[in-house]
Amino acid sequence: FENQSLPMVGLDRVELDFGEIRYEQSITLPIHVTNTGNVCAQFRFVPKLDENSLCKPWMTVTPTYGMLIPGESPATINVTVTIDNHTAQLLNAGREVLDDILILRLENGRDYYITVSGTFARSCFGMSLDELV
Repeated sequence: FENQSLPMVGLDRVELDFGEIRYEQSITLPIHVTNTGNVCAQFRFVPKLDENSLCKPWMTVTPTYGMLIPGESPATINVTVTIDNHTAQLLNAGREVLDDILILRLENGRDYYITVSGTFARSCFGMSLDELV
Protein backbone atom coordinates (compact mmCIF):
# COMPACT_ATOMS: atom_id res chain seq x y z
CA PHE A 1 0.00 0.00 0.00
CA GLU A 2 2.81 2.39 0.88
CA ASN A 3 4.46 1.98 -2.55
CA GLN A 4 1.19 2.91 -4.27
CA SER A 5 1.29 6.33 -2.62
CA LEU A 6 4.77 7.07 -4.03
CA PRO A 7 4.98 9.06 -7.26
CA MET A 8 6.24 7.15 -10.29
CA VAL A 9 7.00 8.34 -13.80
CA GLY A 10 8.17 6.73 -17.00
CA LEU A 11 10.70 8.37 -19.30
CA ASP A 12 10.76 7.45 -22.98
CA ARG A 13 14.56 7.83 -22.95
CA VAL A 14 17.36 8.33 -20.45
CA GLU A 15 20.15 8.79 -22.99
CA LEU A 16 20.30 11.76 -25.33
CA ASP A 17 22.87 11.46 -28.10
CA PHE A 18 22.98 14.66 -30.12
CA GLY A 19 25.42 13.21 -32.64
CA GLU A 20 27.69 15.63 -34.45
CA ILE A 21 27.08 19.29 -33.63
CA ARG A 22 28.54 22.16 -35.63
CA TYR A 23 29.49 25.71 -34.70
CA GLU A 24 26.46 28.03 -34.23
CA GLN A 25 24.12 25.03 -34.42
CA SER A 26 21.30 24.26 -31.98
CA ILE A 27 19.80 20.79 -31.71
CA THR A 28 16.80 19.97 -29.52
CA LEU A 29 15.78 16.48 -28.40
CA PRO A 30 12.58 15.79 -26.43
CA ILE A 31 12.03 13.59 -23.40
CA HIS A 32 8.45 12.47 -22.78
CA VAL A 33 7.55 12.02 -19.10
CA THR A 34 4.46 9.99 -18.20
CA ASN A 35 2.91 9.62 -14.74
CA THR A 36 2.68 5.86 -14.23
CA GLY A 37 1.67 6.03 -10.57
CA ASN A 38 -1.56 6.64 -8.65
CA VAL A 39 -0.66 10.06 -7.20
CA CYS A 40 0.43 13.43 -8.57
CA ALA A 41 4.07 13.47 -9.60
CA GLN A 42 5.99 16.72 -9.17
CA PHE A 43 9.34 16.76 -10.92
CA ARG A 44 12.23 19.17 -11.17
CA PHE A 45 15.77 19.14 -12.42
CA VAL A 46 18.38 19.58 -9.70
CA PRO A 47 22.10 20.38 -9.84
CA LYS A 48 24.63 17.65 -9.27
CA LEU A 49 26.41 17.48 -5.92
CA ASP A 50 28.83 20.42 -5.45
CA GLU A 51 27.48 22.24 -8.53
CA ASN A 52 25.25 25.31 -8.77
CA SER A 53 23.69 24.92 -12.21
CA LEU A 54 21.42 22.19 -13.57
CA CYS A 55 23.59 21.59 -16.62
CA LYS A 56 26.60 22.83 -18.52
CA PRO A 57 26.40 26.29 -20.17
CA TRP A 58 26.04 24.86 -23.68
CA MET A 59 22.78 23.12 -22.76
CA THR A 60 19.30 24.36 -21.84
CA VAL A 61 16.39 22.40 -20.39
CA THR A 62 12.74 23.55 -20.62
CA PRO A 63 10.70 23.25 -18.53
CA THR A 64 12.91 22.65 -15.48
CA TYR A 65 9.96 21.60 -13.29
CA GLY A 66 6.36 20.45 -13.59
CA MET A 67 3.53 18.33 -12.24
CA LEU A 68 1.75 15.36 -13.78
CA ILE A 69 -1.66 14.09 -12.70
CA PRO A 70 -2.29 10.32 -12.99
CA GLY A 71 -3.72 9.50 -16.43
CA GLU A 72 -2.67 12.87 -17.87
CA SER A 73 -0.99 12.94 -21.26
CA PRO A 74 2.83 12.92 -21.13
CA ALA A 75 4.79 16.11 -20.56
CA THR A 76 7.55 17.00 -23.01
CA ILE A 77 10.88 18.23 -21.74
CA ASN A 78 13.11 19.78 -24.40
CA VAL A 79 16.88 19.56 -24.06
CA THR A 80 18.78 21.88 -26.40
CA VAL A 81 22.50 21.92 -27.12
CA THR A 82 23.96 25.08 -28.68
CA ILE A 83 27.57 25.61 -29.73
CA ASP A 84 28.36 29.32 -29.41
CA ASN A 85 31.72 31.06 -29.86
CA HIS A 86 32.81 30.59 -26.22
CA THR A 87 31.90 26.89 -26.18
CA ALA A 88 33.61 26.34 -29.54
CA GLN A 89 36.82 27.87 -28.16
CA LEU A 90 36.74 25.53 -25.15
CA LEU A 91 35.97 22.49 -27.31
CA ASN A 92 38.71 23.31 -29.83
CA ALA A 93 41.22 23.73 -26.98
CA GLY A 94 40.18 20.42 -25.39
CA ARG A 95 39.00 22.09 -22.17
CA GLU A 96 35.37 21.03 -22.62
CA VAL A 97 33.54 17.93 -23.84
CA LEU A 98 29.94 17.50 -24.88
CA ASP A 99 29.02 15.15 -22.05
CA ASP A 100 26.79 15.82 -19.05
CA ILE A 101 24.28 14.16 -16.74
CA LEU A 102 20.90 15.68 -15.87
CA ILE A 103 19.17 14.73 -12.62
CA LEU A 104 15.36 14.64 -12.71
CA ARG A 105 14.05 14.47 -9.15
CA LEU A 106 10.54 13.37 -8.17
CA GLU A 107 9.26 15.01 -5.02
CA ASN A 108 8.90 12.21 -2.43
CA GLY A 109 10.20 9.82 -5.08
CA ARG A 110 13.36 8.72 -6.80
CA ASP A 111 15.91 10.44 -9.02
CA TYR A 112 16.30 9.71 -12.72
CA TYR A 113 19.67 10.21 -14.41
CA ILE A 114 19.69 11.35 -18.03
CA THR A 115 22.99 11.19 -19.89
CA VAL A 116 23.66 13.78 -22.58
CA SER A 117 26.40 13.38 -25.17
CA GLY A 118 27.46 14.75 -28.51
CA THR A 119 30.47 15.25 -30.74
CA PHE A 120 31.76 18.65 -31.78
CA ALA A 121 32.54 18.99 -35.49
CA ARG A 122 35.84 20.87 -35.23
CA SER A 123 36.24 23.89 -37.47
CA CYS A 124 38.18 27.13 -37.73
CA PHE A 125 35.29 28.96 -36.09
CA GLY A 126 35.93 29.85 -32.47
CA MET A 127 39.72 29.59 -32.91
CA SER A 128 42.22 32.42 -32.49
CA LEU A 129 44.64 33.36 -35.27
CA ASP A 130 47.52 31.89 -33.27
CA GLU A 131 45.78 28.52 -33.16
CA LEU A 132 45.08 28.57 -36.90
CA VAL A 133 48.68 29.23 -37.92
